[in-house]
Amino acid sequence: MTKGKILVTGGAGYIGSHTAVELLNDGYEVIIIDNLSNSNRFIIDRIQKITGKKVFFHQEDLLNFAKVEQIVSAYNNIKGIIHFAAYKAVGESVEKPVLYYENNIVSLLNVLKVMTLFGIPNLVFSSSCTVYGQPDILPVTEEAPIKKALSPYGNTKQIAEEIIADTVYANKNLFSIALRYFNPIGAHESALIGELPLGIPNNLVPFVTQTAYGLREELKIFGNDYNTPDGTAIRDYIHVVDLAKAHIVALNRMISGNNKESFEIFNIGTGNGNSVMEIVNEFKNATGLDIKCNIVGRREGDIEQVWADTSLANMELGWNAKIPLREMLSSAWNWEKAYRADSKQEKEKYNLNLEHFKNLMALGFSNNGFNAEEINFLVNKAKDVGISVANWDEWMKEVSSFTFQIPQNMDEREEYLADLVHLAMVDGKVHQTEYDMCLKLADKLEIDAENLDKIIKLIEKLWKNDA
Repeated sequence: MTKGKILVTGGAGYIGSHTAVELLNDGYEVIIIDNLSNSNRFIIDRIQKITGKKVFFHQEDLLNFAKVEQIVSAYNNIKGIIHFAAYKAVGESVEKPVLYYENNIVSLLNVLKVMTLFGIPNLVFSSSCTVYGQPDILPVTEEAPIKKALSPYGNTKQIAEEIIADTVYANKNLFSIALRYFNPIGAHESALIGELPLGIPNNLVPFVTQTAYGLREELKIFGNDYNTPDGTAIRDYIHVVDLAKAHIVALNRMISGNNKESFEIFNIGTGNGNSVMEIVNEFKNATGLDIKCNIVGRREGDIEQVWADTSLANMELGWNAKIPLREMLSSAWNWEKAYRADSKQEKEKYNLNLEHFKNLMALGFSNNGFNAEEINFLVNKAKDVGISVANWDEWMKEVSSFTFQIPQNMDEREEYLADLVHLAMVDGKVHQTEYDMCLKLADKLEIDAENLDKIIKLIEKLWKNDA
């Protein structure tokens, strides 16, 4: 007997995946909607591996209300939604404000619309300490004034909280808790899930671990002239599992009717501030590894220092952050090593050359070909298996206008399809979303589904034998 169904938007992402694990461990069924724009399909399998329980996964964009409505309508009695899905890079939001406003606000509006439409009563909203701007008093409490946001990302969180407050006020059957959390770091103790940014990391700790692993030449530290003890910015770093558990506590509070207001707000942090240099030095202490650092100019949109007063969450939710900083950093490093080892094994199993990949993508760009999510997935998988391109944006423009003549020889056609199947493998299997992508290419190559299935079975067997 489960406690009921919970919809998690952005559930394949960093915080979402850890929260999905905690939900399953707490007895809930989990439905995930994620467009995989900044996450990977294999994370769903890892969640299931950690918990031994099924996840109901839908690859879809929350901006597509009709699709979201269709997904939600297929499930009865969803008890709540935890809404993570949003763009979250401060620097990028300064460069691309319209993108952030459209994605972060419209996705929330669509979530609220389906909640009203289907009578889903409880919303846990992923908010942020960025709503405070640079607080006048530290540690910052929930009563601190909301200042003008220093970035479009921060402003989307401020606007989102206002939208939720107005919606809850207008609908007496709707309840929400916004968790204003600080800086999540670390990874699950299994090292099966963790923070995995696509491209150059925007957050500090993935940059630290990638530099330590040798993927980055140096760690860029944005500014050492802040009014702090060592000149670098200060943040409140919290282990992602502690943060995930706060979402479960908040959800249970509403479901059990223990919330005191229809819309409540809580700070979720440790109550301690650490500077960038303190994080670097503590990482060195935790791992014994040295990191080359380069001080560069401040990053637009960054605040100087912030850390939480968590007494309200401690008292009202009965929640406390428990995992110490060194363990946070050790777990992040364990995840980085484990993920890179898996990627190395994948490269050793399969060797894709650039010319074949170019032809494959050219086919994908042709009429009725791969969609944006599929192209993004394939490019990231190609990087994982060792394809190197100096400028991916320029290369993709070139490929999109390149016409590839389909080979007359059936063996050559099947070779291209096998290339795609190899890329589509996630933890040794081709799942439904990736299968649909393979089916598109098979149709272009005039290879029927039966032969596609044979190719998939053969390659899955090869992976199993090599594992």
